[in-house]
Amino acid sequence: MSCVSAGDVPEITVDEAELRAVAMTLDARSGSTPDAAASALDEWRRLSSSYEAPESQAALSAMEPVTAASASVESAVGQASSALQTFAAAVESLRATRNQLLQDVAALDADVQSAAAADDDGGHWSDDPTLADADGDLRRRVSAFAEALEQAEQDCVRALDGISVSTAGLSLGADPGAGGVDWALVSSGGSFDLPLLSALAALPPAQLRRWASRNDELLLQMMNHDTDPAAVAAWWASLGDGTGAADPAAPDSLSDSQRTLLRWVPEALGDREGLPYTVRDTANRAVLASTIDDLESTIEAIESGSYVLPEGSSSAASDYATATAALAPLLVLRDKVGRGTPGGTRPTPFQRQLVNLDTSVVPPLAAVALGDVDRASHVSVMVSGMFSSVEESTGGALADGRAVQQSTQSRLRGDDTAATIVWLDYDSPNAATVNLPFHAQVGGERLADATRGVDAVGDARGSETYVSVLAHSYGSTTLVEALKEPDTGVDVAATYGSPGVYADSLDDFEAPRDGVYATLSPTDVLARTGWALSGVRVFPTDIDGVTSFSSGDETAPGGQSLDASSGHSDYLRPGTTSVYNLGYIAAGHGDEVIR
Repeated sequence: MSCVSAGDVPEITVDEAELRAVAMTLDARSGSTPDAAASALDEWRRLSSSYEAPESQAALSAMEPVTAASASVESAVGQASSALQTFAAAVESLRATRNQLLQDVAALDADVQSAAAADDDGGHWSDDPTLADADGDLRRRVSAFAEALEQAEQDCVRALDGISVSTAGLSLGADPGAGGVDWALVSSGGSFDLPLLSALAALPPAQLRRWASRNDELLLQMMNHDTDPAAVAAWWASLGDGTGAADPAAPDSLSDSQRTLLRWVPEALGDREGLPYTVRDTANRAVLASTIDDLESTIEAIESGSYVLPEGSSSAASDYATATAALAPLLVLRDKVGRGTPGGTRPTPFQRQLVNLDTSVVPPLAAVALGDVDRASHVSVMVSGMFSSVEESTGGALADGRAVQQSTQSRLRGDDTAATIVWLDYDSPNAATVNLPFHAQVGGERLADATRGVDAVGDARGSETYVSVLAHSYGSTTLVEALKEPDTGVDVAATYGSPGVYADSLDDFEAPRDGVYATLSPTDVLARTGWALSGVRVFPTDIDGVTSFSSGDETAPGGQSLDASSGHSDYLRPGTTSVYNLGYIAAGHGDEVIR
């Protein structure tokens, strides 16, 4: 074992003189803030003699909050100056301590070298009690120094983080187009938009890391947003450095700002429609891994008896039940999505990408893509029905998705490619709620955002994406509610095994340009039972203008024998007439379906 060395003594990377200079600058400027605000208010009030209009009183009172806010700003600046001065004094004292440690380390090293030179028996310096004790003492002093340095840094950070400015009555950055951020709204847990993300992207990585560590609840809220996907795509491109302009989805073309956001706030990106799907996959995999780790740690702590009940929790038992319920579907999801795409490479034709993940709800919501959605010419969004969930449905839904993707790819021509999105990103109904419209209405809004996202990514790429939505069972009810939303970007829609929708005609929703297709197997008793129990829904096959296609035994034009689907859950079995037809519909060749 070697004795303590100069390399064991932590360096001091801050300059106390610079800290004091910044603090003095803050002191000099803070005192002028209230005076400047009062002067501005006096000038503003002079308008009362020359400005008379119905809105004049509101306009003249607009500056009233400024004086109160300026006093708060002065106080905050003073607190910041004091924190920096305190830190500078601590650093100055610690620097003296470090210098003394380095001298003592050098002296010990000299003693060790002398002892080695004088020892003819080949003994080790640590055999000398005096040297060993001196080494142990120095190690303890170095450890205490390191702790004191870290404590001083943390005390300064906490002091600065604890500073708040009252902005009552003021709007900070009220114009989103100017890049402003309504920080008062942010701090109160309000809605999130792109100006906030732009502000976060501008932060140095260390500062963004601290912000993220203090705002975990806020980040969970950022999974639930309502941002125009086209605006998101444009915003993401604006963060680029130009290297990825020709291919914004290329994993190796991200700018430093984009990489920083992806590294430290993946929760804000993974579920955000309009971002490249490779980016969302990377973000969601990070969130999935960290959430699983957190849940497993909670469960382990509760089982070992070391769990500390967080503020607001009712009992460890309830926390345990919540954690186990949240963990089970996430473990299934991790198993089903498999390994991600290696950095700098594109997804393979059947590569699975985790393109949606919302862990703010239990059970979680998710969507998994098959293929390269960022570059595919044809993308199908597949919507599942009643009882669908991440835990119970992901495996079967992915198998169905691959069947549709293969069927679609075989109908495409030239260099066109197909991708599918297995969409489990809504709260599907159970037997008690299946006859209520709520799940379809809320899910329809989410589905409309998802299809707009596919469309926006295609536009950002510079080429049109053919978007189809293929919906099974109650998913068809959700699909029609989505089509009641404006500008969904859907080119064609198809339902199979539908128990009915809340529409009497195509006039009740915005029919895609290439129409709506539907099939219902004669042996599908479950769909017919659901329709009968609802009392108000209408079979899509009974709506004028909807094209019905076969799901029975058929022979394809080339002589291929096609099987009938059996019951309610057999429509996507390879070799069936229904999956054959859905491939043509998703490929944009609905006129070639077997009716």
